[in-house]
Amino acid sequence: MRRKLKKIAVFAGISLVVGVFGIFFFIRSERFLRWAEKRIETELQNRLNDDYTAHLGKIEGNIFGDITLKNVVVSKETEPVLAAQQVVLKYNLLGLLTRKFEAEALKIDTLELYARRNSDGTLNLAQLFRQQKRQQKAAPTPSQSQFSFAVADIQCRNGTLHYIDARQDIDLRVEGVAIGLKGPISTWQHDGTFGIKSGRFRFNGAETAIENFDADFQILAAGSTLEDFRLAFGNSSLNLTGGFNHADTPVSWESVLKMRLDTADVAPFFGEAVELQGVVDATLTLNGTGTTLAGTLSVSVPMFSAVLKAEGPEINFAALDLDTDFRTQPTPEFILNRFSAKVADGTLHSDGRLVSEKTLNGDFLAQLQQLPNHPFRYQGEWAADGMQLVPFLTLFTGLPGNLMDST
Repeated sequence: MRRKLKKIAVFAGISLVVGVFGIFFFIRSERFLRWAEKRIETELQNRLNDDYTAHLGKIEGNIFGDITLKNVVVSKETEPVLAAQQVVLKYNLLGLLTRKFEAEALKIDTLELYARRNSDGTLNLAQLFRQQKRQQKAAPTPSQSQFSFAVADIQCRNGTLHYIDARQDIDLRVEGVAIGLKGPISTWQHDGTFGIKSGRFRFNGAETAIENFDADFQILAAGSTLEDFRLAFGNSSLNLTGGFNHADTPVSWESVLKMRLDTADVAPFFGEAVELQGVVDATLTLNGTGTTLAGTLSVSVPMFSAVLKAEGPEINFAALDLDTDFRTQPTPEFILNRFSAKVADGTLHSDGRLVSEKTLNGDFLAQLQQLPNHPFRYQGEWAADGMQLVPFLTLFTGLPGNLMDST
């Protein structure tokens, strides 16, 4: 009898302890959620520039490792630029107790990104985040992050990207965006995938569908690698690979872009007054840092035809072959290694270079803005073999019918 009473007492004691701890953690969970909501919103706001504001609609979950954020919105001048219907964080409670925010999973549902280029050329997403300057270690303030951050699994579902260019009348909408990122929680060595289910591109009143959009990439502790980015629409395709090396000082990067463009896929954007035929194959290689850029461009066009109706010019050429090198430092230079094309019943050849005697200043984007205002000096040669006058003139203007019949 005493043994049974002892077991009952032990069981009752355990139940009481569990109940007390349950009530305690329930109360602490409410306090924790309020703290977490303020902590996350403050941390996000601290990373945004002053023109942007962050807002969390509602937070749910408990202290044991599951938090759900609903209606997360980042706005600029009251207009949303980024919004997520729901963000779910599954974190390691023991890691949190040791001031390590280790997220086992981060799931984002119905993410919407609104990018807009205004008529004055400004982009609403420009300078979204503050520039993080390297400083000597100091004691953290209440407004600064006091936790190291790591994440193992990131998933984004049902995302939407909407881009509008008011200057060029471009409207791009991509739906069904899916992003996956998975790797060890101890370090940034993650493999990722990116893809969309459907999309559309509108320009100059014409619209085309984007049929395929896939990419594989890696994020490593010392760099990031884009293994294969694929975009297909109609008979055209684009493939992009590249990467960043964050271990270098300054950070270096490189990329290779391969494109096949069937002009029939872009002909609707030019209206009914233009007839296009032909296929363009191009390869662009780029490498550089935050202040330098160098690369090569090669283009091959077996046949191309552009006809402007209503007695306009007719641009016809075949067997176009182009090979160039370019760099921005120490001074901008564009080298035409090879150019040849069959034009006007003959052949056109060229080589040479464009050289600027002035240097470019600032970062990469600032240098690109300076290029159009830089004086360039051309050195090179052009040669034409067997070209006929009348077909050559049709490249620039329409000719009377009787003159065309005389050829």
